Amino acid sequence: MHVNREQVLRYRWQRQQLDTPETDTAARSVDSLAVLDLGIQHGQGNAGRVALLNRGISVCDAVEVTDDFSDPLALVWGIRGGPHFYRRADLAEVEQALCPVSERDAERRSAGAAKKVQQMLTGWADMAAAMWTACADPAGKGVVSGRLHQVLRDELQVDCRPCGVVHPHEQLFRLSALHGGIELEPGTNPPVLRRIPGWTPTPWATGSGSAGDPAAVPPRYQIARAYLRLLGPATPKDLSGYLDTTVTEAKTLWPSDAIEVDRAGEKAWILPEDADTLAQAQPADPERVLLLNGFDLFLAAKDRHLLADASRHKELWPVLGRPGALVAEGELLGTWRPKSSGKKLSIRADWWIRPTAQNLATAEAAAERLAEAGGQQFAGLVAP
Repeated sequence: MHVNREQVLRYRWQRQQLDTPETDTAARSVDSLAVLDLGIQHGQGNAGRVALLNRGISVCDAVEVTDDFSDPLALVWGIRGGPHFYRRADLAEVEQALCPVSERDAERRSAGAAKKVQQMLTGWADMAAAMWTACADPAGKGVVSGRLHQVLRDELQVDCRPCGVVHPHEQLFRLSALHGGIELEPGTNPPVLRRIPGWTPTPWATGSGSAGDPAAVPPRYQIARAYLRLLGPATPKDLSGYLDTTVTEAKTLWPSDAIEVDRAGEKAWILPEDADTLAQAQPADPERVLLLNGFDLFLAAKDRHLLADASRHKELWPVLGRPGALVAEGELLGTWRPKSSGKKLSIRADWWIRPTAQNLATAEAAAERLAEAGGQQFAGLVAP
């Protein structure tokens, strides 16, 4: 099967439920969102809340589940150590799905820690066990870090020049937290950490067993299958970039039933149950513009050349200060940044095209929802 770039982007747009008509928002529940299988990344600009709004969740519900601890969602450090919202009911499966598949996998995901830690899988487990103990009562990140400093061996810590103190290795700290049964309190910065209510530490996190097998979780939670379902068609290289691991390790997670397709002239794969949807992907409303946060899953695909021309990549994915994207039916039309002045929020829109009247109207409607969700008054779209 051959699919062109437009079909790929429309497929992802629809699979991620970004095509939800505004009239359907009242009917959609938070836990029904497909992207929660991979997690909704949180970050600057209330990224998690914006992602919910763009997928048909009402302003009231989006605020309720991201403003504090909630029953539907939990905020944890997930893929690549980034803060992600997951269904609270899924956390045990998510923890297992995020386990490294090998020592090499653990080393690559842990970034600079691998230069110092001799046995990385053991390092993850030891950090997880220490975090469970350190969070016997809820505490801020700095307090937890201080408690860990007292008990962790030297190789799990770094002499941090910017901080001027010795503290646990940051990436290892983040990657181990969920395995140690730790969640983050939404809306706190630095984050407040606490034990996940009802959590039972895994054998790995207590030093009495090995890491869980990511391939043994139900198919819905397997990261490779979820990536193909939500960001397919894709390649093992795409997955390795998404996980910050090697292509070899990504291949060990690759579904054996994935079928090969021609993705705009490149070899890629899709799940068999999604092949017809991919082939039939059609635009629903090509002029309806959404304001995606820069951390949105749609923008997280590692085949960035399909999303935008290479000349736009530094603008879309800078090292610091990532902008949002103006997108209609999967086509990127520009970037946006919020500009707050007291209780007023304006949106600085940098269009790459000459927007139509409908483009502008739908972008303004989306911006109004963002302002309302932040307790602000929308003050209009402004030029950069």
